[in-house]
Amino acid sequence: MLDRLLIKNVAVYSAHYAVRFLFPLIATPFLAHVLTRDKFSEFAIINSCIWTSSVFIEFGFYIYGVTRVGAVGENREMLGKVVSGITYSKLFLSPFAAAVYLILSCLTGVIVRAPAATVIGLVSMLLSGASFTWFFQGRQRGAFVIVSESAPLVVQLLLLLWLVRSPDELWLAIAIQALAPLVSLSAALITISRDGLLGRPMFTEVRSLLREASPYFIERLSYSTYTSIMPSLIVLLASRSAVADYSVGERFGTLLVGLSGPLSQAALPRVARAARGGAGGWRLPIGLVIFITAVTAVFALGLGFSSKLIVDHFFPQGYERAVVVAQIFCVTACFATLGYSVTNFILIPRGKARVMYWSSGFAFVFGLAAQIVLVPRWGAQGAALGRLVSEAVVALVMCVAAFRLVRETRAPGRRDAG
Repeated sequence: MLDRLLIKNVAVYSAHYAVRFLFPLIATPFLAHVLTRDKFSEFAIINSCIWTSSVFIEFGFYIYGVTRVGAVGENREMLGKVVSGITYSKLFLSPFAAAVYLILSCLTGVIVRAPAATVIGLVSMLLSGASFTWFFQGRQRGAFVIVSESAPLVVQLLLLLWLVRSPDELWLAIAIQALAPLVSLSAALITISRDGLLGRPMFTEVRSLLREASPYFIERLSYSTYTSIMPSLIVLLASRSAVADYSVGERFGTLLVGLSGPLSQAALPRVARAARGGAGGWRLPIGLVIFITAVTAVFALGLGFSSKLIVDHFFPQGYERAVVVAQIFCVTACFATLGYSVTNFILIPRGKARVMYWSSGFAFVFGLAAQIVLVPRWGAQGAALGRLVSEAVVALVMCVAAFRLVRETRAPGRRDAG
């Protein structure tokens, strides 16, 4: 039964990810042509503010929520507590996220250069941060994801290609981008309310969940300092022009990391339940880590060699520096995939989420130091190298922690966990 469900959800999430990554694959070169390099940089900066600020709403509830929902199974009382607690926690955190967004937009100057697009971006950030994807993934309801998220993304892409025709329509591109999270959130609220899972707000429950999810938040916050915030840092340390090269190159890494998304989303709840019930051993989680990392590495090799051909063919002139950025991201994607696979399949299900404090701290220190040194000198390429340093540090720390965990559970005198 579980095997059939796993296979079914892998297929469903594969369809979702195919649509999800179709949007940037088509939209990025399209916007690079239509908006011109200057406005395309502004588009990337606004998105940087959106995704960095949304961390303060999401608060690491994605992995925490998937794990908790998957672990409680059909216990409706516990499920209702998890859903209510996370929902009201996000409402509580929304003003803080809005404040961070406004601060970033002021520091980068985008609120002055593109005020309308920036205000629309604030709404998009709040909608994205409030997502209930964690709930439906934890419940393994992949079909709902297709209906509520993939279909709006297709409509969103078609509207973007149809309506955006000049650099002056940057605000419209940002507004269309908010369509998918708006539809997804509306559908999720209707479904959860109909199932009677959204109870009355309880401050004690919110405080407890915030405390339990804090390791995930620290990891997400540190992660954002070398990922989503990078376009903003490039503006401050180098130039707006370099943001365009970085944004194009980063798409290669995003595509590679996303390849494992369907399998990861489908398998995570099962791994969490097996670990909570004391069953399953190490074969499944270690096998998933090896398989996912190996597949990513193979595709990274091919994409890295073809990056120049892709950039020259699909993007306008002036993006030659993005080729090196893309190649660096192909290497970075392998480390990123290894790190998050070890975290999601080995450490978190076994209650070792606090290791993320260490990995996040090291990644923040080494990554920020690399950015400060490399970005002023090499711009987008320096930012990509700094990202590579951070992901490599995270992967190293996670692998060391996982090796120790496996060795301890298999040590003589202990009960063999496998």
